[in-house]
Amino acid sequence: MSVDYNGVMKLAICIPAYNEEKTIAQVIEAVPKHFAGVTSMKVFVINDGSTDQTVDRALEAGRKIFPHSVDVIEVQTNKGLANAFFTGIQKALSWDADFIVNIDADGQYRSEEIPALLDPLLKNEADMVIGDRLVETLRFMSWAKKYGNMAGSWFLRKLTGIKVRDASSGFRAYTRKAAQSIQVHSKHTYTHENLIQAHYEGLRIAQVPVTFIARTDGTSSRLISGVLKHIFKSLQGIFAAWRRWRR
Repeated sequence: MSVDYNGVMKLAICIPAYNEEKTIAQVIEAVPKHFAGVTSMKVFVINDGSTDQTVDRALEAGRKIFPHSVDVIEVQTNKGLANAFFTGIQKALSWDADFIVNIDADGQYRSEEIPALLDPLLKNEADMVIGDRLVETLRFMSWAKKYGNMAGSWFLRKLTGIKVRDASSGFRAYTRKAAQSIQVHSKHTYTHENLIQAHYEGLRIAQVPVTFIARTDGTSSRLISGVLKHIFKSLQGIFAAWRRWRR
């Protein structure tokens, strides 16, 4: 059963970005121009202290594709992915968004697939949706990254019972209610903490398969560097979040 928003439904697309001048425009330009039932849409680019032309490329794409509907939120220094994600969520909520989608700026997720993430929310079947990258099938992903991602998801499932296949995915969608509850304590990444909090607060979590492609510029995210360091910090973060949110 769908939710009635009295004819007004606002959608926010949040894109955390750090030095993504070569891909940010294509991510914005690929966002569908219309969504069934959505009457108002805004794209929020959270510029995490970029030192390249990320802001200029984002604004150019916005003027071309979404006049007056792209806001760039400036974080003066590089504070990392977790802070950028939370900043975007807060900006979207301050705009009174009914639904919020978070997508990375590096072009590895396809903006065209945003409707697939929104579908369970619009049908009132979930409060939060994770885009499942089907990590085990990705041939271009390095051994360390692939099995690091799989190990993190396995550890989270065993510790919490959350039936999620891709706990590290940054392609996510939220209802306003789910977004309002989000807290971010980690200074490393929000992905695992966000899932654990949602689970223990009784939110309905769904997952849908999404396309994940190799980077066209570089080989790793600019928001997280050092695979082994990332894996270690992620496992620490999962355990810390479990201790904080478990009932």
